[in-house]
Amino acid sequence: DCPTNNFVEVKADPHNSAYPDPTLKVSCSAGVMVVESNGIPSFEFRQITPNQLKAQTFKWQSPLQVKMAETETQVPLLGPVGIVVDGLPIYGPNEAPAQGTADPFLDGILDFCGGHTGPVGDYHRHARPECLFKQAPKDLVGKVVGYGFDGIEILSPYICEDVDCESVRKLTSSWQKTSEARNAWDSHGYVAGSGDLDRCNGKVDAAGVYHYYATDSFPYLMACYK
Repeated sequence: DCPTNNFVEVKADPHNSAYPDPTLKVSCSAGVMVVESNGIPSFEFRQITPNQLKAQTFKWQSPLQVKMAETETQVPLLGPVGIVVDGLPIYGPNEAPAQGTADPFLDGILDFCGGHTGPVGDYHRHARPECLFKQAPKDLVGKVVGYGFDGIEILSPYICEDVDCESVRKLTSSWQKTSEARNAWDSHGYVAGSGDLDRCNGKVDAAGVYHYYATDSFPYLMACYK
């Protein structure tokens, strides 16, 4: 089935009157999900970088049927690696080499929704889009935050601790801050067993399905394609 219900309804925020209204279209055909967006946020845009927000012509695709790879592949250093359910792109957990391939979250250059604008005016996220998910933790269990371009869902980090889900727990990344190097990938290292998740920032759930999870710390959304 086409997972259109996982995407949010986008509406113009009254603070964004200087920009076009946001658009989002999700469709599926021939085993592929297609997400089209003009890249305008549906929440108040607050400029963090020197780059002005500009409308885009985004068209993202990801497979509906996931096929696990024999070898995981690190996400690229530049450009989109997935999409959030409001139609805006996800980038990896680092900035461009021109900025030292640094961690934009730790550098404090992300807005209240985990993103900022790039040189061409494209709004994109490096961290969890908190502004879209303001429910209590119990209500965020299983909530789809976005999709990697490999088709794997990125979920909220909360899981049930008991059958009735009376108690929930927040999953943690197994990447640890290991140095003060400027490069985000040099300053973090994957330490198996130090958190709940694997190198790609995911795990298999109780039903046997693999997901990525949107964690508080590096790599925030995804480190590699599973």
